[in-house]
Amino acid sequence: MAFSVSRQEVADLIKKVDSARSSAKRAREKADDAVMSVVQTVEVVGAGFTLGALNGRWGGVEFLGIPLDLLSGATLHLFAMFMGPTSSEHLRNFGDGALCSWGTMTGLGVGREMATGGGAYAGRHMGPGNRVPDADLRNWANQAAA
Repeated sequence: MAFSVSRQEVADLIKKVDSARSSAKRAREKADDAVMSVVQTVEVVGAGFTLGALNGRWGGVEFLGIPLDLLSGATLHLFAMFMGPTSSEHLRNFGDGALCSWGTMTGLGVGREMATGGGAYAGRHMGPGNRVPDADLRNWANQAAA
């Protein structure tokens, strides 16, 4: 008994194979995006945690009077400008984590000073005596809202 296949059946089979290949390619790309999203989160949080632990352990680490988290974040972003796309993405992620650490520590100092009724204080990173009176803060907030 002879086995016969029409040209239409072959064309349909080729379409199905191409469709399956396209679906597999899209699934791989989606999985790659998900993995890179997780990698980005781990890098940012890891850098922030590490610098936060250093700040907590030694009460604020500075190099030449500049907070280590601010300095490392800015330096990593600067280096990222001169690296290839893959390396620069990871450097920016670590730099973002470092800058988040600096922002958190600075915000913590501001919040603690505000809680004591002393107005907004720039925290340990901005140097002593850099107070912003509450009246100025209210004026700035009103101007921004207008």
